[in-house]
Amino acid sequence: MGKKSKRSYGVGSYTVDKRNGKIIYRIIVDGRRLSVSGTSKSECRELMDKKREAIRAAEQVERAPTDQDSTAPLQDCIKDWLYNYKQHQLKGRSWDTIESTYNNDLKDTPLGLTPFCDVSNRQIQAHINQMLKAGKSTSTQKKTLSLLRQYCDYCRANGNTTILMVPGTVTCPRSVSTDEIGEHILTDAEMTKLTDILCEPVRPGISGSIHGPALAFLMWSFLRIGELIALDWSDISGNVVSVTKNAQEIRNRDKDGALLPGSHTVIYTPKSRAGRRSVSLCPQAVAALDICRKRAGKQEGPFVCTKNGGRVSQQYLNRTLQKALERAGIKKDLSPHDLRHSGISYQIRHKMDIKVISRLAGHSDVSVTMRIYYDLIPEQLDNPYS
Repeated sequence: MGKKSKRSYGVGSYTVDKRNGKIIYRIIVDGRRLSVSGTSKSECRELMDKKREAIRAAEQVERAPTDQDSTAPLQDCIKDWLYNYKQHQLKGRSWDTIESTYNNDLKDTPLGLTPFCDVSNRQIQAHINQMLKAGKSTSTQKKTLSLLRQYCDYCRANGNTTILMVPGTVTCPRSVSTDEIGEHILTDAEMTKLTDILCEPVRPGISGSIHGPALAFLMWSFLRIGELIALDWSDISGNVVSVTKNAQEIRNRDKDGALLPGSHTVIYTPKSRAGRRSVSLCPQAVAALDICRKRAGKQEGPFVCTKNGGRVSQQYLNRTLQKALERAGIKKDLSPHDLRHSGISYQIRHKMDIKVISRLAGHSDVSVTMRIYYDLIPEQLDNPYS
């Protein structure tokens, strides 16, 4: 690269690229670094003016609704914000989630059709209560409130004066009781029986599954389902698993962002530092992993859970689990993620230190572990001195 030319304060800098002889013009505008390249300084200034004008035009499109257009339905205002602004800030899975929340839990509802300027906390609370009556989970309610809260924050940050709602004051009633949540947790006997079924020898049409042992491993380890799908054999050393990746299924889209049929798997790093961890395996997890190794001998690729050389999908593992639950005679509505809950609850019942459990589970704080899992196993109160 060539030397920078002298310049007046605030004008920017010109640099000659010795590789191609072009001039690179850089400038800072409102804290944002912009750069263009051209054959002359005048061309660079012209290109920079066009770039700054394009940025101003984009910001004008992304602005929050003004007082003049605030009579538009809430759903239209949020849709403009989502597709003109939020979509470009989020990764695939996060965008899939927030778009799904908008389409399934806000669009074409009485709240969504209410004029933006007339929406109040009372209407938001009524909407959340209606979601409860319709059987929507607490998680779904919270996602809806999060969407509304983010939009409100955006509006206020952009000087909108008509907004009346403050979603932070709205509450989410529990959709199920603690006892009902506990129905998704396996007992010791059920965990042993399910493990035997999942690890049965493969006899096509009769018993066993290629990926059954992987689900048993998931139950007895502290891994999440996405961490299992992302796991490579190189991540395992002896009885220790190094968790550095997480698999997420992203819906297929065309180049313009429109939804297409199907989905694909994307590998991300864990969201938090606590998610990147080493997990020491219990004997049951080691035994299940040994069976996975033997069955992987016929599979190609570095993945612990592989199918046709690629990573398996969560839907495929869920179908395998449902068949195993039926064969084991366990009449509980469980997902692969519930196996993790059962495994962690098992260790709590068997007196493993809660701080150790929190670290192995990848929780950001021990309070997260206590809030989730001590609620899930209320039977501990029956005999607290055992």
